[in-house]
Amino acid sequence: MHPLSRPADILAAVAPFRPSQGGRINPALLASRLGATHCAGRYAFSSEPYVVEGAQTIHQRLGYRHLKLWFYELEHVYSQNSAWRSADHATLVERASHPYFQAAFALPFDTIALEVKFSPAGDRHPRPAGHMVAPDMDFAAEEEELYQLTKYLLQTYRDRTVTFILQNWEGDWMIREYPGAPWTDPAKLPADLEVRVETYVKWFAARQRGVNRARAEFATRSPGSKCRVLHAIEVNRVFDTLLGAPTLCNRVMPRVEVDLISWSAYDGMQIDAHGTGDAAAIGIWQGIEIIRAHARTYERDSKGRPQVMLGEFGVAENKLTPDKPAEPILEGTVAAALAQDVALLHYWELFCNESNDPKYRDAPLDRNLRADELGGYWLIKPDNTLGRAGAWFDAILRS
Repeated sequence: MHPLSRPADILAAVAPFRPSQGGRINPALLASRLGATHCAGRYAFSSEPYVVEGAQTIHQRLGYRHLKLWFYELEHVYSQNSAWRSADHATLVERASHPYFQAAFALPFDTIALEVKFSPAGDRHPRPAGHMVAPDMDFAAEEEELYQLTKYLLQTYRDRTVTFILQNWEGDWMIREYPGAPWTDPAKLPADLEVRVETYVKWFAARQRGVNRARAEFATRSPGSKCRVLHAIEVNRVFDTLLGAPTLCNRVMPRVEVDLISWSAYDGMQIDAHGTGDAAAIGIWQGIEIIRAHARTYERDSKGRPQVMLGEFGVAENKLTPDKPAEPILEGTVAAALAQDVALLHYWELFCNESNDPKYRDAPLDRNLRADELGGYWLIKPDNTLGRAGAWFDAILRS
C-alpha cells in the first residue's frame, strides 16, 4: 500500500470541516450522513417495544435520517416492553417481518443498517473452540438466508427510496474469537490461523452472493424498484495491519469483493491514548486510507475510491477526563470522515448500553440505570436530556 498521508497534510485537509480551526461543518452534509445505533440500552422512556422506541426517538426527536439496529440476540438487546417469542430462532425473513421491525422499518429513514452477525445457518451450526464462524458451516445455507432476506426487503419496500445495509459485527474480534484478543505478537497467533482466514473469505463471499442473486433476479422482475440492499464487511482493528498482525484488511478483504466496508472506528479515534481532535482526525483519515488500500468494493465514493462507512464511533462521556473533552474528539472524527467522503457515520449510541457494575452487563434490567452507573455512550442520557455528543450534533444540525 502507498505511504499514509502525513499528519500535517491531514490536518490541513480537514481544517475546513473543523469549527475550532475556523472551518464549518455544513448542516445539510452532516444530516445526509449522520445516523445512530440503538442496541441494548440500559434505560427506556416509554411503553413502546424497545426497538420501536429507539427508532422513533432517532427519527422524531433527533431528526437523524439513518438508523442502525441489531438483528440477533433480540430478546436481550431489545428486551424492554417486548415479547419476541423466540424470534432469535426464526429465519432472517421471519425476523424482518416481525411487527416490531415492521414498525421500525416503516419510519422514513434513508438508510437502515442491520447487524446480521449470524444467520440461522451459522448460529445453529456447532462451532469449535476458538471459532465464531464454524469452518465446516453450510455456506450454501448462509447464502440462501441472505438471498431470502434481500429478496424480502426488495419486494416489501420496492416503492420506497430506502437502502438496507446487511453487515457482520466487528469482524476482527470475530476472527479472533473474542474482543481484545492480541494478535500483534506472532508467537501468540492461533495454529489454525489459515483455516480462520479461509473460513471468513468463504463466509463473506457466500453472504455477498446471496445479496447479488436477489438483486439480479429482482431487477429483472421489478425494474424501477426504489429500494436497495447492500452487503458490508465490518472491520475494527485496522491499525493492527501496520503492526504486521493478520487482520481482515490484509488477509480477507483483498480476496472478497463486497458492496462496501464498515469500520467500527474506535482504534482510529485514539481516545485513550490522546483524546484530542487532532489525533482523532489523523487516526480516522489514515484508517480510511488503510481500508481503501485493501478493499474491493462495488460501491465507490465521489473520487472512485472504495466506499467506506463508519459503522460505529462513539465517546464514553463518563470516562473522559477534563483534559479530554468529548467535543474536540467528535469534531476531529467527523471532520476527517466528511473530508474523506465516507458514506455514513453511525454514532454509538442512542441510549448507553455499557454499565459500570458487572451484575448488569448481561442481566435483564430490574430498573432503569442512572447516569452514574453507565459509561456514557449515549446521545440521550437517562434523565432524558441530550448528552454532550447529542448536544454537539444538535447544534450543528440546527445551525
